Amino acid sequence: MGVLVWKHGTTAAAAREAIQAELCKLGYDGKVTWKGDEATASVGWGTVLSASGKITAEAIVLDTCGGALGGIVLGKCREMLVRLFPNGGEATGGPG
Repeated sequence: MGVLVWKHGTTAAAAREAIQAELCKLGYDGKVTWKGDEATASVGWGTVLSASGKITAEAIVLDTCGGALGGIVLGKCREMLVRLFPNGGEATGGPG
């Protein structure tokens, strides 16, 4: 299980599209590398931020979120998911 698992209540493709649009709107689209439904972000060779995650059929899974800004980024991710998927919710035993 990841450090954050959020049930999105839609398809993986629709969830990815919503997240990518929000990242673009916030100016972070160039900071995230996507390979299908998997994403990574790294700043300062991982010392400032190192994050990875994926989108499954049921949830958005943030597998890792570390580095000096990891805690702040984790909180911002949670806030974004609440905005984008208000009918979803944090999973307690979700996909990993």
